[in-house]
Amino acid sequence: MTTIPDFSGDRLDPDKKITAVGFMRKCGLYFREREIDDLERQLLDVEDHLDPDSPADRWFKSIPDADPRKSSWAAFKGAFETRFQVAAPPPKPTAQLQAALAGMRISVEELAKDTVVVNGTRVPVLRDFTTRVNELVTEANVGSEQGAALWLFYQGLEPWLRVAVGAIPATWDDMITTLSGIPQHVIDAAVAAHREKVRVDNKMNDVLRKLEGMRVAPVVYQAPAPGPTPAAGGAAGAVPPCGAATGGGGTGGAAGGAAQAGGGGARGGGRGGGGFGRRVPTEAEKAALRVVLAGSIARRAPSTPEGQVQYAAQRAEWETRNGNVPAATLDVSVTGYPLTPGTADPATGECWDCGIRELPVHRGDCRGREKVPSLERRFRAVCGSWLLPERNAAGVNVVEEEDSPGVPWYGAEEGGGNGQAGF
Repeated sequence: MTTIPDFSGDRLDPDKKITAVGFMRKCGLYFREREIDDLERQLLDVEDHLDPDSPADRWFKSIPDADPRKSSWAAFKGAFETRFQVAAPPPKPTAQLQAALAGMRISVEELAKDTVVVNGTRVPVLRDFTTRVNELVTEANVGSEQGAALWLFYQGLEPWLRVAVGAIPATWDDMITTLSGIPQHVIDAAVAAHREKVRVDNKMNDVLRKLEGMRVAPVVYQAPAPGPTPAAGGAAGAVPPCGAATGGGGTGGAAGGAAQAGGGGARGGGRGGGGFGRRVPTEAEKAALRVVLAGSIARRAPSTPEGQVQYAAQRAEWETRNGNVPAATLDVSVTGYPLTPGTADPATGECWDCGIRELPVHRGDCRGREKVPSLERRFRAVCGSWLLPERNAAGVNVVEEEDSPGVPWYGAEEGGGNGQAGF
């Protein structure tokens, strides 16, 4: 059979390019969005969308109401697609379709446009996005599945959109239904927040432009002179040496207090009073980290669509094993973390934020580059700080100049460097 070019109504496809399968898919999505479950109502809507006196309209009216083809939506859909079928194009590889699904994104900037023109008709942006996702899901035949592609798609949603969706749906069909049911006022609130952020960012950029060209005099930091060593048992009024475990330090012991300024023990001390909570690893810990790092590098997925699906599966597996561990006790030097495809090896002087080696060492100036996940940044920070040669180990006479690359606090995400790092 050949496609009847005018079987679909002008309201759905004014250019008459839609196929029978696409027409049924759009009708099904329309019913899910409006929660239309009544078969009689569904068939009436289909009839309304058919061009009057077209071959499809005549075929529809020729079927008696008691005919089995009108006994259910599934039966009618199958009969319609069979009657107006066309030679299907060669199917795309499943891995390619899943990679395309995993990479589908919609930004709040796009949603700010309110509507887009599709086949001559204005439709809401989110509905158009959901329709395109549904078409790929149908083509890949994964509607009843979850898999790594769905997990990666969910992780790629805007944070506010993930909140609106809730927990990751069980299947692609559930995801599509959930996206279709997001209230408009939720979208409007996200768009308003985005516009306010853009306004503030533009204002800050204006301030920064005015500051361009200004020079700031270099600042030289000197370590304070050591105080008197307290007597055994802690004589009253004695001043503890710099780095000793004091009131802000917790119960990490003397060795740990000496290893960290303002912190507690090397591993178990509490939060310090503003020190750089970096601990000194043992040689055994460094050796164990090298084993974990070698395994992470060996398992890194290739930078291909198939590799992205593999990478998503690795992250999902990691979350299954370690997702219940509190952030305060999670030790990425033991668990490792999947490496983003296409990034450099950790502990090679790469930028911890984006994993690229082209940038100045540790500068972290990644504007315009996609950042790696926060846990991967933490893993790279641990590898770099433990395995690369120590810089300025003495901690004195640190000179900060304008052209100095500098070393950021790798514990910045864990509270601005105040106290023990989160790894």
